[in-house]
Amino acid sequence: MDHLQGKQELERTKIVAILRGIKENHIHGVVDALRRGGITVLEITMNTPGALSMIANLQSTFADQLYIGAGTVLDTNDAKEALAAGAKFIVTPNTDEEAIRH
Repeated sequence: MDHLQGKQELERTKIVAILRGIKENHIHGVVDALRRGGITVLEITMNTPGALSMIANLQSTFADQLYIGAGTVLDTNDAKEALAAGAKFIVTPNTDEEAIRH
């Protein structure tokens, strides 16, 4: 899902599912249940073990159906890694101006 579609989905559903601490072997089942329930925007927090591989895997499986981003992005390195893994947006709990600019 591209940025325009993602924005439209966020405006339509007004929900972002925040996935934190989910084990990698459970991610597809959780995400499939969310998708079937109408949730199309989700964020994988970077402090979840395996976050980057989950983002990449979900993008390869659900890219046309879901708007997938990364949360708890603390610095520029996190932002770069998340975007390289395929995150379409980032959420940061702080004000690291360099990460925001990136």
